[in-house]
Amino acid sequence: MTKDKKKISSNDLKLWYQIVDKVEPIKKRDNPDTKDQEQSSIDAGSIISRDVNQKKIIKKKISKDKAAIKLAPSKVPIKKDELLKFTGIHRRLEQKMSRGQIDIDSTLDLHGMTQEEAKHAIINFIKVANKNNLKIILIITGKGISIENTNTRNKNRYERGVLNKNLPAWLQMPEIRDYVNGYRYANQKHGGEGAYYILLKA
Repeated sequence: MTKDKKKISSNDLKLWYQIVDKVEPIKKRDNPDTKDQEQSSIDAGSIISRDVNQKKIIKKKISKDKAAIKLAPSKVPIKKDELLKFTGIHRRLEQKMSRGQIDIDSTLDLHGMTQEEAKHAIINFIKVANKNNLKIILIITGKGISIENTNTRNKNRYERGVLNKNLPAWLQMPEIRDYVNGYRYANQKHGGEGAYYILLKA
């Protein structure tokens, strides 16, 4: 037997439509873990992008600095004579000294002396020279040798190299600096770079 299909009345349909109209679709929920991952990805991307930009800026700055260094004009080298003299020597006398065309009033030879011996000898020599109203004196130090070639047997030769290097500083010691007007290396015929002309104050 065939069962009769139940007929839906018009009232039932009306009620059904009213119910359907009030039903709202279920919204899709956001997964908090997914949201955090997305935010982390965004933050990481921002940090990487910022770091890359900073590195580019630093590289550009370094390149500019290097270029500036290359383009900067080099300093004019200072002549050795300019390093080894007081300004108290006037130009005309300086020219005569460079040619060795001067009269030397007295000479002190420091060969064979240690630093302490030489220092005391210089102090006494300049004081006596000043007392006797001497104008230009010569102090011979010797050129000496470099420390790499120094051994016990040639220690005195090395001491002479130290004397040559230290004489300008010794001339400015409190005991004698007020007596010294200027100094410079001697002309070759008077010892060259192994000796100094000293101009005393009048």
